[in-house]
Amino acid sequence: MKVARTVWGGGKIGDNIKDLPIAPEMGRRYPRGKYPLGCVTFYEMKKGQLSLRLMAGFPGIMIPFRNQYNQIVGWQVRVDEVKNSVHVKSGPTGIQAELLQHPNVVKITKNGDCIYEGKLEIGKNKELLIGGEKVVVKIHKGQKYLWISSANKNEGTGAGGSENPLPVHVAVPSSHLKHWKSGTLHKTKSVMITEGPMKADLIADLLPQRLNKEEIAKVGTTVLAIPGVNAWRIVMPVLKDMGVENVYLAFDADLVENEKVRAALIAFATELKKEGYNVIIAAWNPAQGKGLDDAMQASFKPVFRTI
Repeated sequence: MKVARTVWGGGKIGDNIKDLPIAPEMGRRYPRGKYPLGCVTFYEMKKGQLSLRLMAGFPGIMIPFRNQYNQIVGWQVRVDEVKNSVHVKSGPTGIQAELLQHPNVVKITKNGDCIYEGKLEIGKNKELLIGGEKVVVKIHKGQKYLWISSANKNEGTGAGGSENPLPVHVAVPSSHLKHWKSGTLHKTKSVMITEGPMKADLIADLLPQRLNKEEIAKVGTTVLAIPGVNAWRIVMPVLKDMGVENVYLAFDADLVENEKVRAALIAFATELKKEGYNVIIAAWNPAQGKGLDDAMQASFKPVFRTI
């Protein structure tokens, strides 16, 4: 498995797994103190008299989610190869479907016998009549980022641990990260919020390079990443814990063009103002980059508009 530079939370490749700054609430540690069991991605597999400690996952870049205490509270993988999947939505017993060839060549069988083979339209239900019974299958588009979970394995747990369904990632510049002791609360008056941990890490590194001292004094260099605009509620306790006063929203323009996402963003901003936060929109020309990270890598910087 490929490992992102951030996976070690400021450490270096080759550090022992037991040294990873994993949040205590993510689960218990193996009694000998060597392997974290009950923690995200880790699980136990027994083979005969052997007891193995393994990690669930997919081939790709492994990305940690760090909380406001610089503790790992979840993981995502940016997969090397995005693959679609096919699922039987309804049908009689014995019906199975498999993706023969990416992106949309499917084989459907009943009790092992092929009853259909061909291309299906991605994202739409395909209905077949077999012996007078209706079978419905659907191809789901693959995702570039996947949550790692060992919830269905012995001594495993879900993607966000036991307390939160999904985690919030707290990004600071790399130069600050190596001095941030795990377990220490990161307090700041201003944060920027975006979608995705890699984007947040990159923006946090670029802010000191693109903004002047006066702007940095207002905006800060802390960036929070949530799984999506619709998941905004999970960030509210984090903002309170960190003592935040000013919230800068920096979501990709193409995301907020979606009606449901735009409604979620409005609801988020409304709740922030209701709770007394100063809400500022970070804006940039989409021609400069799809996301703020893209624009800043191209040497542009956002403009800020208070709402």
